[in-house]
Amino acid sequence: MHLVKSIFLLAVGACSAQATLIGSYDWGTFPATAPGIATGTTPGGRPVFAGNPSSAAGGNSYPGSVGSGGYRYVTITSPHLLNASGSAQSIILDLQHGGTSTVGAYVYANSFDPAHLSANYLGTSGIVSSAGSVVRFGFLLPDAAQAVVVLFAGSNVPVLLPSGVTTVSTPVPEPASMVGVGCVLAILGVLKGCWGRGDLRRG
Repeated sequence: MHLVKSIFLLAVGACSAQATLIGSYDWGTFPATAPGIATGTTPGGRPVFAGNPSSAAGGNSYPGSVGSGGYRYVTITSPHLLNASGSAQSIILDLQHGGTSTVGAYVYANSFDPAHLSANYLGTSGIVSSAGSVVRFGFLLPDAAQAVVVLFAGSNVPVLLPSGVTTVSTPVPEPASMVGVGCVLAILGVLKGCWGRGDLRRG
């Protein structure tokens, strides 16, 4: 019985696949700073909340700007989005917002300039993330570049901020089918090790 339980626990551990948290922000704390988090207000408009999520293959065009009077934004900088691989890398992110309003995410290479919204642009969540929904989008991150994720509220400064927490993460690394294959291989590996030690043959 103990052996069966041990095999089960080892297999569960080997089969676990977890997303990587890039950053999260509670809009109720605006303005605020924390490690990797900064807040600000644009001197004019914001990027358009329009179109489809951008592609991890790259070649994404800046969607244009809209509005005036200043829009609040949050920047998230994470060591998980520093490309030190030696070549450009396709990156996929998930955006989830748990509040009552909507937000959008935009990604920039190395730095974000609120006065020049198209500079260094890489990609966007496109479809605005409403309460509880998850939007998946991608971009091509150049070699040696740091991606900066910028969250925008939909309304300009005179209007109240969104409520709730916005989270940005990478998706689970492997598709479900590949995780299933990994689980089978992990279980077989555990059984093989137990057989080699004689645990199974001893009953």
